[in-house]
Amino acid sequence: MAVQGLQQLDALIGELALLERRERELSDDRARLHDRMDVGARGGTDRRERQDAADRLSLYRRIERQLSDERRALHERIDSLRRQLGVPARERDRRG
Repeated sequence: MAVQGLQQLDALIGELALLERRERELSDDRARLHDRMDVGARGGTDRRERQDAADRLSLYRRIERQLSDERRALHERIDSLRRQLGVPARERDRRG
């Protein structure tokens, strides 16, 4: 019985580590995307360049929403695992 409990504990700890690593990757991806959005928001000098910039920004916003949604779902699972393990929640950026 104790061995099974330790195996379950190890599985939860392993899942938590995996999810935290994925959350860091998503956060890094999201930060890079925000940099692209900042650069992409700069319009060009003619109408075509401004439209291209607006199209890129629209695409970046859709991707950012997807990343934020996935990151939020990861946070919920991470928080749940931390509660199960009795580990305090970590401070993190709650913007999205």
